[in-house]
Amino acid sequence: MLRRILVGLAIVFCLAPRLGHAVPIVTAGSGPVPVLKNVSDIFTIPISITGAVDLTSFQFDLSFNAGVLQANTAGATAGSFLPADWFFTSPGAVDNTGGHILGVSANGSAVSGSGVLANIEFKALMVGVSPLTVSNVCLNFSCNLGTDFLLVNGSVIVGPQGAPVPEPSTLSLLGVWLAAWGMYGAALRRRRQRGVQALRRVDLPHPTRPTRFGRCRMRLSPSDTVCSPS
Repeated sequence: MLRRILVGLAIVFCLAPRLGHAVPIVTAGSGPVPVLKNVSDIFTIPISITGAVDLTSFQFDLSFNAGVLQANTAGATAGSFLPADWFFTSPGAVDNTGGHILGVSANGSAVSGSGVLANIEFKALMVGVSPLTVSNVCLNFSCNLGTDFLLVNGSVIVGPQGAPVPEPSTLSLLGVWLAAWGMYGAALRRRRQRGVQALRRVDLPHPTRPTRFGRCRMRLSPSDTVCSPS
């Protein structure tokens, strides 16, 4: 029996993916830290990579909130990580109505390490939040998300024109506080619901009192009182 267990564990170990194996990470913007801008600002969003190994080509799509941001119709340009012989086979088809940049692709000599793959210029149109969502990513013609690479999406928060931009640390603390408050409120609502359900399940004793009709058993309301002859 022990031998069978050991053999099974050995097979699982051999077939399972090596979780400790580092894979490249492609990030839009600043990842989980929002990019903070004001209305009318023109700025660049980087698409970067961490841990590339012999990268010779890549492709990706990027989506955004077209009501908040407008992308430069020129599409993507080369990032500082790419060697001089790299060229963009497609800077991407920019759709400022639907909020998409489709089919960005480039290739060149092998490069390893971390840095910016591409830059995309945007203009902030109005106050709001725009996600930066990377999709349809392929590295070296491999499109196996989760196995050969990981993705980290970003976001842009646009404030009123001329308004001071909050420090990222302040925004992070505010986000943590709001998340904690939301968790506390949800826990409080669940506790109240459990209390109400517990009260409904309790079978309270029914006191009786003598009347001229006999002894009456009191319920939760006078209309529910039941009398029986003495």
